[in-house]
Amino acid sequence: MITRTAKLSEKIGRFRHVSWLSEVKTRNLTCSYPAPTIAVVTLLLVIVGVMPMPLNTKTTFAEFRQRIDFSRFPKTFQDTIIVCRKVNIEYLWIDPLCIIQDDEHDWAVESPKMCDVYQNAYLTIAAAAAHNSSEGLFHPRPFSVRKMFPTASRNDDKVEKAEIFARPWSSQRHWIDNIGDGPWCRDPNPLEKRAWTLQEHVLSCRILRFTAHELVWLCRTTNLCECRPGSHQGKESLRLINLDAMIAGNNPLQGPRIMDPLIVWLEIIGPFTGRAITRETDRLPAVSGVAAALPAFMKTEYIAGM
Repeated sequence: MITRTAKLSEKIGRFRHVSWLSEVKTRNLTCSYPAPTIAVVTLLLVIVGVMPMPLNTKTTFAEFRQRIDFSRFPKTFQDTIIVCRKVNIEYLWIDPLCIIQDDEHDWAVESPKMCDVYQNAYLTIAAAAAHNSSEGLFHPRPFSVRKMFPTASRNDDKVEKAEIFARPWSSQRHWIDNIGDGPWCRDPNPLEKRAWTLQEHVLSCRILRFTAHELVWLCRTTNLCECRPGSHQGKESLRLINLDAMIAGNNPLQGPRIMDPLIVWLEIIGPFTGRAITRETDRLPAVSGVAAALPAFMKTEYIAGM
């Protein structure tokens, strides 16, 4: 239970992107399907600054079941809660609050179930540009240029001013081929360097990424970004939720033409092994969600460590 209601009007400048998200929800009808109104937040849980991160532990479990004061959350979680309220998402999954952190048994039981959390969530919110949980979702865009230009209307003789946002052009491709490393070719976001966040990216059916440059929308049918109009389909749009349709030969134009789930596994596990992780003993649990989702398509059994 959150005990304070945030006033969106106080931060309306930072939430100008919410209108873009609303447009995405309206246009992207092919991605619509019945889903619970729960969002998942994915970020780097690095505790910095003077405000400690509230963790669900054996000591705090009873207290947190009653209430958690809004002010106790680090900035990224506060921003995420406000975004969820704005788009009418009622429930929010946050790993350190939904899994008992100092209970090895609870962790062992719940971590393999994360594939169900990501695959069945309405939306995964990725704080892609944040180095830690205190930086928030919103950052000054490093290459943006804001300028007012006079423009002539096509329908009448009026001359009106339009606000233009620009950034240096990159000749490199906007969407990379590998399904595991996110959409950026250059200067990967901090989130894409961590092992724990890869399965969140692969398993989620819808992702809203708050990057350093723009908002990016990814789902099982399309990709959208602020820098280019229209949708973009390609290998990056693959999600494990599409594998059954691909194997059955349905929707051949959506996503890559990969018919062997083993190839998909290899394309995931390659980037995963190169990602950073705090404890190497956590590397197998960090990919357990993907490993739990694939055997149904591969008609085989996953044996951890083999």
